[in-house]
Amino acid sequence: ENFRNPYIGFFQSVGHRALSGGLYYPLETFFCSLLLSSSSSPHGTSGKTHFYSIHPAFGNFLAGTLAGAAQAVIVNPLT
Repeated sequence: ENFRNPYIGFFQSVGHRALSGGLYYPLETFFCSLLLSSSSSPHGTSGKTHFYSIHPAFGNFLAGTLAGAAQAVIVNPLT
């Protein structure tokens, strides 16, 4: 069976990679804008007020983690 159609899962794999790669960076940018909007300027005066203060490195870590989790929730039903 595998020798008659050796590349049967190739297009599914390429489609999954394209979709997951295309989702990650917009999600990461979205979460960065939510988490780091209060600390985007050196003095924290970007116009938006938040009740929290996040170090930029930790905010980037959280944004990447949240983007990966959201991507997993979106892409998992497709596989």
